[in-house]
Amino acid sequence: MKILVATNAGQGRRHADLFEAIEGEMVVLELCSDSCGPRFATFRGVESGRSTTTALLVDRPEFRLSDLLKLIELDHAKHFGLKDLSEMEDFHCTLIRETIAFQCSLNSLEPGYIVRRKGLEITAKKLLRAG
Repeated sequence: MKILVATNAGQGRRHADLFEAIEGEMVVLELCSDSCGPRFATFRGVESGRSTTTALLVDRPEFRLSDLLKLIELDHAKHFGLKDLSEMEDFHCTLIRETIAFQCSLNSLEPGYIVRRKGLEITAKKLLRAG
């Protein structure tokens, strides 16, 4: 399965670039409640809970979609200070739907793409290695 990991490759090219995550940690698509501003519409590191606007697409064959969905549910529940997302049913449904749609959009890309997020805008570009 293709997943995203935090990277600072390509950071600083846009004014709104943000990198607070740990290089190489798995990141998830961060959805927020209506009260969030655009800064919060980023990717969030699963280990650190910190944000980034750029991530690297990598292949992790050991991951399944069900594993990813459970991880994302737990991550968002922790972010909101909840045991689980049962208290936020509409948000939970949106999270699942958006995660599946996002994962489907990644399927057409090969590992090695840099994926950028600024609010709802998501773009991908092949990482060019120096040398």
